[in-house]
Amino acid sequence: MKQLAVVVVVLIVTAAGIPTVVGTLAQNRLTQQADVISENKLFAVKVHAYERNWLTSSALVDIELSEVYQERLAEILTQEEDQPASVANLEEMLGRTISLTLDLSHGPIIAEGGLRAGFASSVIRLDPETEGLDKLLAKLGIPYLLEIRIHSGFTGSSVFEVEVPPIGFEDPDGTFSLSGFSAEGSYDLAARHLVTDGHIDSIEIGSEFTTITAENLTLNGDFQMLSSYVGEGSSELVLERMTVLNATPTGPPFIEASNVGFTARTSLNAAGDRLDMDTSYYVDSVTGDDLSFTDGRFELAMRNLDMTAVEAYNRITQGSVFQPGGLAMLLPELQEALYQALAAEPAIELGPLSFIWNGDAFEAALRIRTDAEMLPPQAAFSLMAPLLWTRLFAVEVDIDIAQDLAEWVAIEAAKYQLRRGAGQELTPEELDAIAESQGPGMLLLLVAQNMVEVSQIGYRSELSLEQGILEVNGREIPLGPQF
Repeated sequence: MKQLAVVVVVLIVTAAGIPTVVGTLAQNRLTQQADVISENKLFAVKVHAYERNWLTSSALVDIELSEVYQERLAEILTQEEDQPASVANLEEMLGRTISLTLDLSHGPIIAEGGLRAGFASSVIRLDPETEGLDKLLAKLGIPYLLEIRIHSGFTGSSVFEVEVPPIGFEDPDGTFSLSGFSAEGSYDLAARHLVTDGHIDSIEIGSEFTTITAENLTLNGDFQMLSSYVGEGSSELVLERMTVLNATPTGPPFIEASNVGFTARTSLNAAGDRLDMDTSYYVDSVTGDDLSFTDGRFELAMRNLDMTAVEAYNRITQGSVFQPGGLAMLLPELQEALYQALAAEPAIELGPLSFIWNGDAFEAALRIRTDAEMLPPQAAFSLMAPLLWTRLFAVEVDIDIAQDLAEWVAIEAAKYQLRRGAGQELTPEELDAIAESQGPGMLLLLVAQNMVEVSQIGYRSELSLEQGILEVNGREIPLGPQF
């Protein structure tokens, strides 16, 4: 019986000591996370006023721009002697420190927020001592401006929730209403893998003349850092609907946009030495009085990006871009990284860019390929050699445009030329009449010169430039000897 009592006492003492040990480990992990964020040299994160108790702990976390960025931004903003007050205010805001309070509950058994096992749970809010925060919260009638709730498991992974409560206020300058913001996700510190999904039901901003409403805004991402400078993953931002009510004498009285979005993806090949980046912008429709813009799409892709070169470029430029003369001093290193990137034969694809404007279609694409065989030896490589750039890249451009839209572009081009010439002496009516008579003729002239061809929807043109040879619709166009 005595032996059993001893075992029980030992277990009780051990169990009582576990939260203290976990609390110490939680403090170390928090410091480690702050160091990881500070590594990018953009932000400085400091943990201080850490108070560790048996089952709970608290701390203050300060976040600010790094000293290097603050100093360089201050130099940029104060280059001229007489600066407007807005610049001074911006400089002061960039130098501010954001203080957050962190309340932790230690594991292995956590009672806060419901009984569960885990390493630690934490609640993060803006420091209540932040100047003016108490008055702002009282005015808005909300308990906090932002709250982040994190639960960390024993393996180093965490799940989190972010919440901004509903906000609404009205003053003589206008109104603002936010349904609130909520997000949830997970983060693995060891793998540096972040998954998040956020949502806003509605935002409304109103003034005497204009009311802007946005509905169903979603943001999600899945991203993993592969090194300190390169990562892969995807993100998407989608706005289901936006309306603009305009009561001013100028501009359409009503505009509505639907399904406006942005997606981005970065992926690494199987060998782990090449990156592909794909970006897409789209809008299903933008409509209003005398306005119909539908099926808008724009794609941007970058292929065969050398992983080592991208890392070197980011490492060289990060921080130095805000240092006086930093890029000039690092030009040899940048040239070395660029040479390595070009040797991998990267490619850029812009497009298709396509849309329908008031019933008239437009589509265009630009493709740029790199021919590494045209690279000189690295010792002779120079960014300032124009012949290098005209021989190194192969460029292709395709354009297909509806007839009415092409004629409108030609008329506007004619107006521009007239204004630069004698058009300043013409009345607006005379300018319009002359441009409308010249515009279609300009298109017919381009067709006769084979610079433009007639297509099924209107006019089209194909252009290519490779190894210094320019072709338009299959016809070679002579270039100067400098090419």
